[in-house]
Amino acid sequence: MRKNSVQESRPQDTKSAKYALKVAGYVYKRVAGIDGKVTQLIEANNQLLAAGIFGVASVEGQKSTPITLAPVRSVYVSNSVGQLLASTLDDEIKSFLPDAKGWPETKLLDTLNDYVSYIFEDKLQNIWLCGRTDAIKVETVDGQISAVERVPFSNPTIDESVGIAYGTEVYVATGGSFHRYDIKDNVFKKYDSLPGPKRYFASAGYFWFNDGHRWRTVDSRMQAALKLEWLGLFSNIRYIAPADKENLWVITGNNELYKFSGGLAKQYKNDYPLFLREVRGQQNKIAPSHTIIVSQLESTVDFEFIQPDFLG
Repeated sequence: MRKNSVQESRPQDTKSAKYALKVAGYVYKRVAGIDGKVTQLIEANNQLLAAGIFGVASVEGQKSTPITLAPVRSVYVSNSVGQLLASTLDDEIKSFLPDAKGWPETKLLDTLNDYVSYIFEDKLQNIWLCGRTDAIKVETVDGQISAVERVPFSNPTIDESVGIAYGTEVYVATGGSFHRYDIKDNVFKKYDSLPGPKRYFASAGYFWFNDGHRWRTVDSRMQAALKLEWLGLFSNIRYIAPADKENLWVITGNNELYKFSGGLAKQYKNDYPLFLREVRGQQNKIAPSHTIIVSQLESTVDFEFIQPDFLG
């Protein structure tokens, strides 16, 4: 597929009103051996790995070398064990160790036969396999597995779960709610200080969720730096990944790729005025005005303010 862009060249002398059009061409070529939709792209061992219904393959230029032909749900490169982990549609956990000849299978977790929708790692070298009703915690010491245990969700659902390690805490999103790992009771408990998201997913080591009003992440520093409220312009997002400190890659549900610039968004920031919309007493509404008289019978008074937002 070829995509062309047209650039307009203007002369320095505005009196000679002549313009030239330059065409810049971009050519998209298919990678041989990739015969299905790519759901994940990751870098490991100085290689680009593509994963999806076709399996997992190492991509170099326009060629690919298969690592496994088993259709996969999720792949992850573990720093703790130095291996590539892949959960398959047949509920297997395959593992591969890179060497000079390729990616031979190691069968590290071949005894597990579970539905796993997402794999991540915490700061204590624990590998987490997210399922529907629980998460499997794989403890490692010096690159070796020391223990494997199941950690149930307090309110299991049939929804897919995703997880992330933020600092020393471990969080899982499932069933439209966030849950935090309680190491004392060995269970994921609902974390009420975060809103229940309408849509959520994890990518590039971050949680991304839409709380019904805007897209957010649990990392407050990234939330402030990237001006994520501007992502409300996209009605359906299926993938977000940081490009650098001020930019994001965004893929929409229509397979449109955007590079979102937080720095550019700052240029259009406006502080719209705050309006007093309504004053409510315990008995009835009170008309907003410069002077408000409240009866002594009104034990509580509520002030409701609104602020325009034109992101849409």
